[in-house]
Amino acid sequence: AQSPLDSRYLLIYKHTIMTASAKRVIFYAVWSLIIIALAVDALFSITYAASPSPMNAEEATSSEELMDEDGAMEGMEEVLVTAPDEIEYLLPYPGILPDHPLYPLKLMRDRLLDFLIRDPLKRLEFNLLMADKRLNMGIFLTEKAKYELAEETVSKGEKYFVKAIDNLYQVKEQNREVRNELVEKFKTANAKHEEVINQLIERSPENVQNGYADSLRTMTESRDRIDGFSN
Repeated sequence: AQSPLDSRYLLIYKHTIMTASAKRVIFYAVWSLIIIALAVDALFSITYAASPSPMNAEEATSSEELMDEDGAMEGMEEVLVTAPDEIEYLLPYPGILPDHPLYPLKLMRDRLLDFLIRDPLKRLEFNLLMADKRLNMGIFLTEKAKYELAEETVSKGEKYFVKAIDNLYQVKEQNREVRNELVEKFKTANAKHEEVINQLIERSPENVQNGYADSLRTMTESRDRIDGFSN
């Protein structure tokens, strides 16, 4: 006959095995969902990467409207003279947007990558990418008239930009070389963010413009920090 002590140890053993199995199932389930999110995100990027951003598409439409029946551009001289120079800085395609059901999985992936990256030089590249993606998300969400979500997303993106500059200074504190090209990239990125945020303010209702104004102040502070950076 089995003693009560043996029965108790057997129950503990079974419970341990079941707990370990459950943890494995949860682990594989989470990773499966993350992989699905990555696949969907990649599919979105492949499908729409060649498409112009909503703002660029709108500019193209405006140009087409200037074409007369013979294909000549009417009034293009005035357009070329008066149109402000656009900052040449390519924003990455954002992939899944915050209004998509799988977006939480994308956030989970981003947080995992953020946790795993320890080198400040690689972290600044990651944080800059996150900032750029969220800025472009704001453009697409504004096009869908989801103004509050767009402003919230852009605001979170600028926090990533601040982190990227923090990483830039951390690299300097480690007495590591920071290429001038990288600093110039930050300056151009900052100018692009300010440009796009101003465009979003013009396209958004008044109730979200104050939020964008806060983001602009953040970018002004970031510009000062970048300008003050020296090797």
